[in-house]
Amino acid sequence: MLSYSPDDTIISHHLVNRLIDEDFSVSINLNQSTKFNRTLQEINKSNCIILCLSKNYFEDELCEKEAKYAHEIGKSLIPVKVQN
Repeated sequence: MLSYSPDDTIISHHLVNRLIDEDFSVSINLNQSTKFNRTLQEINKSNCIILCLSKNYFEDELCEKEAKYAHEIGKSLIPVKVQN
């Protein structure tokens, strides 16, 4: 699963497309209005969580909650620095 700030949608979707091109299965929240519980379900189903870290990410409360929850349940976290 890809965790990213809505303000970084374009660059995050580029990353998703590259991963899909390499035959990875990637879950991404295309509808930012999706309920947070749905996001938690996606985290639970995922093998690892890719964190698209940016200034926007660190300023987004939901991003922080996603990362914290994934860490608390022992998911592998892969940080990727993205430019704003």
